Amino acid sequence: MLTMDDLRKIDMVDSIEAFKRLYGEGSELEAAAENARIISAAAELVGPAPPPPGPRKPRIRSSYLHPVFEPAKLIKVVERVCKLVEGMRPRPDTILVRGISGVSVGFPVSMMTGIPIGVVRKEDGSHSNYRYEGPSPIGGFVIVDDLVESGGTLQAIYERAKDVDCTTTCIGVVTYAQEPTHRTSNKARGITGCSFSNYVGFYAEDL
Repeated sequence: MLTMDDLRKIDMVDSIEAFKRLYGEGSELEAAAENARIISAAAELVGPAPPPPGPRKPRIRSSYLHPVFEPAKLIKVVERVCKLVEGMRPRPDTILVRGISGVSVGFPVSMMTGIPIGVVRKEDGSHSNYRYEGPSPIGGFVIVDDLVESGGTLQAIYERAKDVDCTTTCIGVVTYAQEPTHRTSNKARGITGCSFSNYVGFYAEDL
């Protein structure tokens, strides 16, 4: 059993070599001194322990983006969209998205399915001079977005895709929302000048 005096000796000596010269080798005190130096060096490398987590901060967000801000829910949404996209026939050549809600889900879906993604920019030009960024020709595409009501996003994506590639066709649309209160109008299910058979919408709260 080490005494307080032994601990003081360990604390006073600057190196293991000096400790051996003063107090001899092979003793319990020497082993304790070496362990103490190792622990001290490790503590200096790691630094002080992080403070305990505080209370969770309140978040300001719209209900439309709720699935995007919850990692566990976002994973389920992405997995569901992947299955729906992979099940479409013919298989889409490109995933098209616009805005935060589309990009947040579209990019991980693209990585998981291997289908290239294209981003249709909004018209304000605040982020890029390009109105479209992605593969060209686009080929057959699927639109991924949150559950819209007006149909304006779908129409804007389709028209921009046609500007980039006049031979492109819309294969389908996959939309998601947090809950059934965000209902899709009949107008949102259609795109002027385009017909497609694959339309799927689902609610994140059901996952």
